[in-house]
Amino acid sequence: MDQLSSITSTISHLEMTREQQEEEDRIIAKLVKKETREIMIITESHRPAEERLKLIQQKYLELYQQNKRMERESLKLLKRQDAEKKEKEAMKADLHKVNIQKQKVENICRELQKENKRIKDKCEAIIQSQQQQREELSTKFVSTISEIRSEITQVKTVVGIPDSPETTDSISIASVYDSAIKDKLLNFFSQWSAREKQFEAVIKTNEMEMRLLESRLESQRQMTNQEAERVLGLRSQVASFLSTERDLRRQLQIYVDKFRQVEETLNKSNELFSTFRIEMEAMTMKTKRLETDNVNLKARLEAINNSMIQIAQERNKTRKIIDAARFGKEKLEGLCRALQAERNELRKRLLVYENPVSVPMTKVPAPGQSIVTEKTSEDESEPLPQQQQPVIASTQQQPTAMSNKNGKTPVGNSGGKK
Repeated sequence: MDQLSSITSTISHLEMTREQQEEEDRIIAKLVKKETREIMIITESHRPAEERLKLIQQKYLELYQQNKRMERESLKLLKRQDAEKKEKEAMKADLHKVNIQKQKVENICRELQKENKRIKDKCEAIIQSQQQQREELSTKFVSTISEIRSEITQVKTVVGIPDSPETTDSISIASVYDSAIKDKLLNFFSQWSAREKQFEAVIKTNEMEMRLLESRLESQRQMTNQEAERVLGLRSQVASFLSTERDLRRQLQIYVDKFRQVEETLNKSNELFSTFRIEMEAMTMKTKRLETDNVNLKARLEAINNSMIQIAQERNKTRKIIDAARFGKEKLEGLCRALQAERNELRKRLLVYENPVSVPMTKVPAPGQSIVTEKTSEDESEPLPQQQQPVIASTQQQPTAMSNKNGKTPVGNSGGKK
């Protein structure tokens, strides 16, 4: 009974642990889905690479810890499976012993049944023999009585004694025969009573043996029933143990598959980690290169800004110079026009002074006025070499006007020459 209670307690404990393990399996599956979803969210997020790398490192450490925890749990399950196997082997050995005991008890029961049948047959044979002996004794007793009576009658007939009971001889003979018959009857009765007592004693012993055998048979039947119930219980327990073993194997296979999934996720996370590390190294190199390029661009920008400032300053200066030159050019153009007009006037005057006869007398115009004269064919065909001198003088005065920053022209000097 203690063994049955312990087995039932272990079965209930196994059922409880199986339910707990199923609950843990569901929790682990949810955690794996959650972790993969978080890793995908981290990888697809728009965060900086360093922050993503730190988050992936944290997830990697958490997954590594979960992997170690799963390894410990798998080792515990393997140890538990070994213990269950040992317990199963022990239960099989106990079941084998119980089956052997059951076979022994069944053999004993069969032998007891055979012995009981044999004793019953023997008792019936003894009863029949005793009945036959009783019948034989009764027949013998009746036959002896009849023989005695026949002998008495024969003696009476031989002796010639009449049948009247009044005579003394007949009385004495009758008394003698009666005493002899009484003695024989008493002897037969004593023998019969002794045989009866012996038969009763034998019957009592046989009944006692029968009762003892029946009690033994009943006890053996109870033992066989108990053993049969125990065998049924052990078979049910073995079946439950086999089912629990199958469940444990299935759970172990599930844990192995989950462990492989965790390993695959860890390998994927390692690959992601390595790729992110490579990308981070490339990004760091790129950021360094971009920083150097940025520094160079900043330096170039500063140089360009400085050069632009200088160019703007030079442009302002050149604009001022151009404005001054334009102003001087306008003045020089006006001066040139004035000088050209003056040259034409002086040329005309020179022509007048050189040819006073051919040229009619005209009024000498004031300075700045044009003189309208008629040119001769000789003047148009043969210009004098002296006519080029005012032009050369006017061209020599232009650089002085360009070099003068105040915009003043030597008008007074030209007027003095006039």
